[in-house]
Formats: sequence, C-alpha cells, structure tokens
Amino acid sequence: MFQGFTKGLTDSILNSLLLRCGVYLRTLDLSASPQLLTDLCADSISANCPNLAELNVSGVSVTEVSLRTIAKACPKLRKFIQERSFYVGDKGLTWLFQGCPTLERVDIQSNSRIVGDCFHSVPTTLKYLNLDHCTKLTDLGIRKIGLRCKHLTELFISHCKSLTDQSLVNITQNLKKLKALRMEGSYTQITTSGLKKIGQLVCLEEVSFAQNSTVDDEILIQCALGCPNLAHIDVSGCYKHVTDLGLQALTRCYDLSYLNISYLSHVSDSCVESLATRLGKLKTLIGRVCSGITDQAMMTFADICYDLELLDLSGNFDISNQSVERFIATHTGENSKPLTIVLGGTSVEPEHLDTSGSSITLNMYNLSMPHLKVDREIMLPPEESSSDEEEEELESEAVSPGMKHYQSVMAAGAEITSDTEWGDPELDGFDCDDYLIGDDPLEEERWSMF
Repeated sequence: MFQGFTKGLTDSILNSLLLRCGVYLRTLDLSASPQLLTDLCADSISANCPNLAELNVSGVSVTEVSLRTIAKACPKLRKFIQERSFYVGDKGLTWLFQGCPTLERVDIQSNSRIVGDCFHSVPTTLKYLNLDHCTKLTDLGIRKIGLRCKHLTELFISHCKSLTDQSLVNITQNLKKLKALRMEGSYTQITTSGLKKIGQLVCLEEVSFAQNSTVDDEILIQCALGCPNLAHIDVSGCYKHVTDLGLQALTRCYDLSYLNISYLSHVSDSCVESLATRLGKLKTLIGRVCSGITDQAMMTFADICYDLELLDLSGNFDISNQSVERFIATHTGENSKPLTIVLGGTSVEPEHLDTSGSSITLNMYNLSMPHLKVDREIMLPPEESSSDEEEEELESEAVSPGMKHYQSVMAAGAEITSDTEWGDPELDGFDCDDYLIGDDPLEEERWSMF
C-alpha cells in the first residue's frame, strides 16, 4: 500500500517497482495515492502481476479498457475494490467478471453509472458485494445477482434509490445464505411491506437500517421473529416510526451483541431497561441523543450487563455522574472487563469522578451529529435575557444605518485607513444599485464615489 508519498505516486514509479517485485505480489492497494496515476498503470499491473489476488484501485482513473486488460492478465483475482469510479460502467465490469472467475469480494460503491446489466456474468463464487450509493442500480440487477450468487453472505445496497419492493422479493427468495444486509438511507420506491420480507432471511446476523425513514416497529418485529441469529442491529436515525414497541421485540434476539439506537426520540427508560434485562450478551450500545434515556436506565445496565465493552451516550443531557458512579462500582476488581464510556455532550463532570482501580475508561468526546438531532430545538431552553442585555439591544437598534455599516465593516476585520483603499479600477462603471437597498441613500452615494 502506497501511503505517505509526499510528491504522489506516478505511473513511472509504480512501473519501476512492479518490474522488480510484481511477480511476487498478492495484494496491491493504490487507493492511498491515486491522484497522479492514469489508466497506464493498468498496463504495468497486467504486465508484471500475474499472481495478484487482491487489488484496490479506488480513486484511480481506470477506464473500461484498462479493466479488461487487468482482468485478462490477473485471472487469480479474488478481491476487487474500486470505489468512486467515474469511468467504469456495466461493460467494464462485465469484462472483469468474465476474466476473473474466482472473485469472492467486490466493492464498487459510489458508482453512478451501473444499472446492473454486468451481473449476468458475475462469478458464482461471490460472497461479498458492496453496492452502496450506486444510485442507478435497478431491480433487474438485483435479480441477476440473486440468480447467480447463491453463496452470497454480505450485500450492501444503501442509498440505491432506484430499487423497489421487487428487489427485496428477489433477495429473500434467492439469497437464502445472506448473513449481512445494509439498507441505509431513504428509498422512495420501497415500502414497509417490502422491508417486512427481510424477516424471511433466517441466516441473517447483521442488519443496518440507519436513517431509513421507512423502517417502523412492525419491520423490527418481523426481523426479530424470523431472524433468530441477529447479532448486529443499527436503527439509528429511524426516529419517525420506531418506538419502544419495536425495540422491545429485539429481546427475542438472544445473541445480540451490537445495538445502535441513536437519535430515537421515542425510546424510554423502561424499554432500555427491558433490553438490559434480556440481552445478556450485549457488548456495544450506541445511544447518542436519545432524549428519553436517563440515569435510571443506565444504572440498570451497570448492574446487569457485565459483558459491555462500549457505551456511547453522546449528547444525552439527562446522563449525569450518578449512573457513571454505578458503572465504576460494578467494574472494580480483578475480574471486571474493560468498558469504554463516551460521555461528550452529557451532564457528566469528569473532574468529580475517580476511575482508579476500575476497568472504566471515560471518553469526553461528543460523537453525536447535530444535523441528526430530531429534537434539537427543544433540548436547550431559551435563556432569559437580563434587563441590562435588553437595554444594550435597544441601544444597538437605535444606531444609525451609516454607523451600522461602519461597524459591520470593522467587525469583518478590514483595516481601513482611508477611503482610497477601497478603490479598484476593475470595478469602475460597475452597477451596484442593489448593494444598499433599504439603507441610507447617502451611503449609496458614498459607495459610488469610491
């Protein structure tokens, strides 16, 4: 992997290196320094790397013809990654799939050109396929994947906005061995009835619905009933329709070790306590900006969930030292397991906590994202302005327009010593009639005289 090249990796440098060691290479990653590479690098790879098994050309200007050259010269390729491709479409990927019959992992996310025609020749050995942000991917492409990739275990199709309910029908009917499914973001043509079919994937262990506005309680109930092996669930940002009812259904998933319920405003302490009581194997709980979670629920977690390794409560104002002290008390001793608690944006005062002798690590970074906060307008009450502040505001409103203009210029950091500094011969004759609309006409005259 070429990382840290201050002047950038070029085609000539890459060719010189591959001439010396290319025949022995099994893995080649160009994604860390792709800026100066062109499609000529494909000729160097194909000429010198016959035994290549893993290739990452993310960000490299590889064309469809270049991809065909690589596929012909590297038939042993098992893993191929090309993120953010602007030059490769279905034709180039078809040549890749035909030339590399033993491919097992393919990552072509953020490809805005493919519609799915290339998957009629995708190798049957494929186990991992990442199609996130492939916005033109159609139901026909998903159908071809389902017909050929019977051994597929991981499928990522987040933000594929062209998909409909028919894609979920094809997935549940043909990809019976699927263990991980990621469908994050909004889908304009996928309905609740379509997502319910995910409950038919009995081998599913990981599902991510982050910021998917279609997800509701009924979908979570169907997943809990039909997917008993679920160990990883992400419903962060599904605040519109996910409530306590849907989360309590997850108590059926006894192997659940990762749960992300961030930005859910309809989750209460009683629901979280129920999860703590029945999910004894939980190792990671992410609950950023959940306005319904307080110290009460976290103290129940401290008393029951001894296997917890990461607890992220960023942005929860109702979390204080009280619950953290309970975690410190239950994680003191030789047999206590390490636990990291993220408390940025909470009411916790770390200077009043003593973690010595415990296995607790406090992280005071706020990892929450402000634009995902559902109730950001009501989380902090408006501050009442004092009488002195009100007087200052009234005085500022009484300032003349000319003085306001002068203050705004000085506040912007402009060091003006004379009017001549504003002069610019390139602006002579430039019409600025709308520059001071609603302001003092004398100011407009002064501006035009500069």
